[in-house]
Amino acid sequence: MRYKIFSVILITLIISGCTKIKGEFAYKKLIEDKYKRADGLLEFDKNEKINWVYVFKDLKDIYNINVALLKKELVWVDIATRTEKISRSNNIIYGIIENLSDGTYKIIISHSDTLIDEKEFVIYSEQEEYYKYEND
Repeated sequence: MRYKIFSVILITLIISGCTKIKGEFAYKKLIEDKYKRADGLLEFDKNEKINWVYVFKDLKDIYNINVALLKKELVWVDIATRTEKISRSNNIIYGIIENLSDGTYKIIISHSDTLIDEKEFVIYSEQEEYYKYEND
């Protein structure tokens, strides 16, 4: 009986110690004052500068987090990667979206080989088409 109680307590401690790292994306345009939650597929004009953040919740330790920017071609192509250290007192990763060509991109947040989150977005340009009319 003692063995079963000890096993249950041990399993409970192990499970509570292996909490999943969670958070959420938010973004703001240069002219905006507040960040907005990044829900759904985001679309940004090629000429805009977008600040984004990923805010982690309920961190219990220090983690090395991988941040990757990928572009969709025939397959997802790695554009940029970096590593950020986060903790309870430093729980936000900052980034900027700028100078990207038209296309579909995604930001991936991961720890070790575990995906934490990802956010897909589209960069577009509003180019007006000019037509030449011939005078008859």
